[in-house]
Amino acid sequence: MLKRRKTTGLLILLTLLSFILGLPYASGLSAQEGQAVFKDLPGDDENLIFINYVAARKVMSGFPDGTFQPAQAINRAQMAAIIARLKELPLIAGADSGFTDVPAGYWAGAYIAAVSRAAYMEGFADGSFHPDETLSRAQGAAAIMRLVASEATPPALPLLDDMDAGHWAAPAAATAVAAGMISIAEDGRKFYPDKALTRGELARCLAIVLTRHPDLYGVALSGVVKPVAGEVFMLRQGQETLLSTESAAQQGDQIRTGSQASAEIFFPDGSSVLLLENCIINIIESQGRSYIKADGSPGIGVENLNIKLQQGVVFGALASSSEKEDSKEQAKQTGALEMKQENLPRLAAVNGLPFILAANEGAAPAPWWVAQRNQKVRMKIDMPGGITAVRGTFLSIILTADGKSRVACLSGDAELSAKEADGQSGTPAVLSDGKASSLGPDGNPPTPPENLSADDIAGFARVVTWIMNTAMEMDKQQEAAPPTEEEEAPEEESVLQKISNVLEDNGIKLDESLLEKIPGVSDLAPDAFANGEAEPEEYTDVAIDKSWTLIFNENIDPATILGNIYVSRDSLGIFKVPSVVQVDPKISKIVTIKPQTEWGAGQTYYIIVSNRVKSLEGNSPGDAVKLIFTTVKEEPLGSLLEQAKTMLGLGRITEAIELATAAIEQAEDDYRAYLIRGQAYLSVDPEKAEDDLDQATELNPWAAEVEALRNYFDEWLLNETETDEEEPEDKKLQLKSAY
Repeated sequence: MLKRRKTTGLLILLTLLSFILGLPYASGLSAQEGQAVFKDLPGDDENLIFINYVAARKVMSGFPDGTFQPAQAINRAQMAAIIARLKELPLIAGADSGFTDVPAGYWAGAYIAAVSRAAYMEGFADGSFHPDETLSRAQGAAAIMRLVASEATPPALPLLDDMDAGHWAAPAAATAVAAGMISIAEDGRKFYPDKALTRGELARCLAIVLTRHPDLYGVALSGVVKPVAGEVFMLRQGQETLLSTESAAQQGDQIRTGSQASAEIFFPDGSSVLLLENCIINIIESQGRSYIKADGSPGIGVENLNIKLQQGVVFGALASSSEKEDSKEQAKQTGALEMKQENLPRLAAVNGLPFILAANEGAAPAPWWVAQRNQKVRMKIDMPGGITAVRGTFLSIILTADGKSRVACLSGDAELSAKEADGQSGTPAVLSDGKASSLGPDGNPPTPPENLSADDIAGFARVVTWIMNTAMEMDKQQEAAPPTEEEEAPEEESVLQKISNVLEDNGIKLDESLLEKIPGVSDLAPDAFANGEAEPEEYTDVAIDKSWTLIFNENIDPATILGNIYVSRDSLGIFKVPSVVQVDPKISKIVTIKPQTEWGAGQTYYIIVSNRVKSLEGNSPGDAVKLIFTTVKEEPLGSLLEQAKTMLGLGRITEAIELATAAIEQAEDDYRAYLIRGQAYLSVDPEKAEDDLDQATELNPWAAEVEALRNYFDEWLLNETETDEEEPEDKKLQLKSAY
């Protein structure tokens, strides 16, 4: 009979789990989409997405019991450790910290010495650091602002009762308040500079500065090139390869398509470039920026993508930030979209690629927390004789063999400029929705913007599936709304809704065969507004987070939609279910329905369209069930396993065992479920752990993770003793801190 010592090697076990399953210790990270799982955070917590973000970035983490404890204070030693890791400062083991109250061997001694050397944190006049002292809001703001370059003209500090412009931390506090990093009292009169900075507040500060300040938000940007048809080649470092599967596309690569071939390059934020046949492009520069998605998970957006088009036809799509400003108003701030053509600035060449000189060069630049959100040129496509600067759009570029080019803008903003003999670029043709311009090889200016031609429209119609899929991916990767908005902004139309309207406005029909190719879109019966009722479509085994897109055959009066299309547990519409109905504020045929949280597992639902819904022609579909769906009865096996692994990594052993057991009940021959449950049992019931390990070994004796756990288990048995004696207090595992 085995006896387990009361002080088992939990730290060793968790280290082993990290080796076998790749789990972060006490990080609170889910294996799915990098979202944080903290049981003490309500869904309406104002710092939720920021906590999720810093946890996913491993800047801060939670506690072994699955909590984050957002109201807990941060001490100065913990702050030093966070800054040192964030800035990747060099650590000198055993070095003197330089402070009288930080002894040799102190857990954060190396971190404190590093941040002190880098001047990110300072000590006190008496030579002490006060490592265990609570970090105040003023100290926290100052420490974070030292991570980045200061503003040439700091914002003015609000009129406060407890802090004035003479306070030592006033500039940092003013910036933190203006950027939405630290809030002030509801009456706007107090900053509380000496109050403790909480973990939740620190998470917010770090998330905002990491994704808004140019000193910190820059990341490498890599796309994925996907061969769609025919032969697609990649030239990298002088070696050309025929691509048969998806491959990373990075700075310096050349992509070439053969005859009757096409390829797509897609980027993490949903931006995409589509190459048609006999096309050659070079990725000259590829820089990304970090951003926060709507759920708090980290995203990487296109910040500076420079592409050289040597020949062929390309279609481009650039995701915009979630800042929903009018593009013309933004142009007044950042360039000159609204200026008369003759007053537009020239383009200056930088590294061989021109950029637009701001028309208001004398104006003070926008502060970093504003500038990052402004719409600006993030994609440039260089062509023989000209360049296209893109702010956020769907566009096509055709480059003919004789050097002529044409740029057509389906939606968004772009500029086409000619290259002149002196290396400068001339006055651009400013393109907005539905405009196009042409450019010759002779250096003359581009033609004035004109409406899309029949050939332009036919080109977009040819790639409409790519357009719709790209729009949906942009919606999926949407950036979270800025934190400084005081009032909730009205709900904006999705990229999918907007581009669907633009396509139909240009006569490009979204027919049934196309809709079937687009994932997640369900077409209502074509006679939805016809007399009589069509048979409702029925779906089974639907995911509990499934969204539905209903597409009608006539343009609907938007005023008649809300409240008149709903989901019910019965066909009569008596037991309505909370759901989110998103509609286009313009005339639209598309309505999207999402669950408010999740649909219930194993339940049947009815999507009903009321007779109060009207088309612009005055037609009504009549009260009718238009769609019936039944959700899956059980969570997918893969989801159960991922959740079990997450709970195991958080040290939530009971929940890990329950989830792994549920997975075993679904698939008795899946060794992974036995392996996870065995690891969970190892710290509470070694005999059951051995039984599960034996079962996993029998099912898959060659799996590397099974062998690793078997070796550890055998070594653990050899080291077990028959004594129940407690180890000395200083030998016990203790949680010193969590970041």
